[in-house]
Amino acid sequence: MSENTYNWIKEEVENIAKERSVETHRAFAAWCLDFVHQDLDIDEAFVQTDTLKGYGGGDGGLDGWYKNEDTKEFHLWQCKWSESYGKRFAKTPALELKNALEELLDLERAKEYGDKFKEIYIKLQSAIEHEYQVVLNVGLAGSMSKTSITQFNKTIQSFAEDKNLRLVWERWDLTKFQQEREESDITSDTLEGQSYDFELQSPEIIHMDSEDRTLPEGWEVVVASINGNSLGTIANDLGSKLFGLNVRFALSANNKRIKSIRESLVDKEDSQYFWLYNNGLTILCDSFEIKKDTNNQPSEIGIENPQVVNGCQTVTAFKKKLGDYTDLPSVLARIIMPPSNDEGQGKAVLIAEKTNSQNPVLSRDLRSNDKVQKKLQQKFDQLNPPWFYERKRGEWKTLSPSERNKYKSKDNKNYRKYDMEYVGQAWRMLDGQPSLAITKKRELFENEEIYSKVFSSNRQAEQFLFAARLTDKYAKFWHGNNFECIRSTCGDYLTDTILKRIMNAKKQVVAHSVALTCRALKKGNNWELTDAKLGLDLIDNFEEQFSSWNNLLATAFHKLLEDLDKDEDSFGLKRTLEKSGGETLERLWSSIQSTFSVAASLSKKKKSLRDFLIGDIE
Repeated sequence: MSENTYNWIKEEVENIAKERSVETHRAFAAWCLDFVHQDLDIDEAFVQTDTLKGYGGGDGGLDGWYKNEDTKEFHLWQCKWSESYGKRFAKTPALELKNALEELLDLERAKEYGDKFKEIYIKLQSAIEHEYQVVLNVGLAGSMSKTSITQFNKTIQSFAEDKNLRLVWERWDLTKFQQEREESDITSDTLEGQSYDFELQSPEIIHMDSEDRTLPEGWEVVVASINGNSLGTIANDLGSKLFGLNVRFALSANNKRIKSIRESLVDKEDSQYFWLYNNGLTILCDSFEIKKDTNNQPSEIGIENPQVVNGCQTVTAFKKKLGDYTDLPSVLARIIMPPSNDEGQGKAVLIAEKTNSQNPVLSRDLRSNDKVQKKLQQKFDQLNPPWFYERKRGEWKTLSPSERNKYKSKDNKNYRKYDMEYVGQAWRMLDGQPSLAITKKRELFENEEIYSKVFSSNRQAEQFLFAARLTDKYAKFWHGNNFECIRSTCGDYLTDTILKRIMNAKKQVVAHSVALTCRALKKGNNWELTDAKLGLDLIDNFEEQFSSWNNLLATAFHKLLEDLDKDEDSFGLKRTLEKSGGETLERLWSSIQSTFSVAASLSKKKKSLRDFLIGDIE
C-alpha cells in the first residue's frame, strides 16, 4: 500500500468535490466508478452514484451501480472515504453492501428507499433473469483487515447459496488502485537499438520472407511458441516499453476477459491448455535472429525493438503472475519485421490498429499514430511558448522532469499541455456543436467524416489552442468552488441553489459557453486564424476582458432555467442542453442578442456583440 497512492486519489477526489460542490465521500464514490468502469466518464459516474437523494448522494447501503452488457455483470458499489492515510476498515462496508443487495431483491423493501432505489431493483431483476453475475464492489480509501476479508468471504458464499445467485465481490483498496494505475503507466515509446532473447517453448517454428507468396515484398515473419516464464521475465523488466506502438494498454483487472486469462494461467490443470485458449501475440520489430542450441535446434529468438501491438493483456498476465505459474504455459507469437522504408512503417501502424480492432478499444487510440496527429503535436511544440499536445494516452508520463520544464507555466504551478481528445471536443464546441461534443464524444474518432473535419490538416495550432484554452477557462469559471466570483461578475440573483443546478449540467454549460463566445467573436462565417490569434490575446486577461460578456451568458442560462421551471414537460437543464439538434443553442443566442439589444439601446450605443466582447483590443 502506498501513501503516494492515497495522496493521488485524495487530490483527484478533492478536485471533483470542489468542482461539483459535493462532500468528499460522494466524490469518492463517483471517482471509483469512473476509475474502474473505463467506459464511464465522470458525468456518467455521478449519475450512477445518484441512488436516492439526487445531488446529495445515496442511502440504503448503496453508493452506486453499473451494468456491463459486454461481460454480463451487474455491479453494486459501497465506498468508504477516509480523510487521512492508513485507515483500516472492518467488514462493515462490505456488510452494508450485502444488506443493500438484500433490500434490492425485495420490491416492497426497495420501495422504502425511494424511486431511484426502486429503478435499480427493476434493472437488477432484469439482469438476474438474463443470467448476469452480480458483483459487489467495496471501494476503500484505505485497507481491509485479513480477518474481515476471510469472514466476509464466508458470508458472501453463504448468501449466494441461500439466494441462488451468481455472486462475487471485489475489494478495491489502495493496494489494488495502485496496481491498476501502475499497469496503465507508459514509460517509453520504443526500444530502438535494444535486443532481447525470448526463449522458445518448442523448436518448431515457421519462418517466412518475401519469397513466400504469403507476404509482400520486403517483409519477414517468424511464427513460434514463446515460453511463458521467459515472456513474463522480459515483460517484468521492460514494463510498458513493450507496448509503445500498441493502440491501448492493459485493461482493468476487473475486466472479465482479463480475469479469465490470469485464472487459466495459474490453474494447475488448466495451464497446460493456455496455448490453445489464447489468440496469441503480434510483435513488430526492427529485426530478429533465430538462435539455435548445441543440437542445432531453434531455442531462442533475439528481437530488436520488440513492440507487442496485440496481446497486451496476455503479456501483462504473464508479468503479473510471474512465479505463480509453471513452465507449462506458452503463447503463440507472430514476430513481424516490416521493411524499413516509409511504406513499411506506415503499414506497421495499420497492423497495430487492425489487430486490435477485433476487440473493444478506445477509438481515439486507433488515431494516435495518424500523420495529422503527429504533425499537430509538432505544431503545438513550435508555438511560442511551446505547448505539449498529448496524442497518445499517458505520453506525458514518458517525459523526464527536465523535458517537462519546457512546458511549465509562468507561475511554475501548472504545465502547458492538452490531450488529443480534449482538443477535438473543444473544436466541436467552437464549431457550433456543443451538445454533440459532449454526448457523442466517441464519434469524434469513430466517424471518418467528423474526424477529418475536426482535425483538418490545414488548421493551425493556434486555432485548436484557442478552443482548448477557452474550454479550460469556462471549466474553471463554471466551477463549484467559484460561486462568489460568478456572483460578483454576473449578479447576486445567482443563488447557491441556482448555481448548483447549473453545476448539474456543468459540461454542457461549459460547451455552450464556448460555442456562444466563439459565435460572437468570429468576424466572418468561418473561424479563421486571425480570430484565433485575437482570442488568444483576449484570453490572457479572461476575468476582466470577458466580464461583461459572461454577465450576458449567465443571464441567458438563468432565463432558460426560469422557462424550464414553467414548463411541466421540461426534462431539466442538462437534458435540454443535450438536445443534439441545436435548438437550445439558438435559444440561448437569441436570449443574448435580446438582452444586448436592450442594453445597447439604453446606452445609445450600436456596437455589435463582437465589438462588445473585444472592446478596444483590435
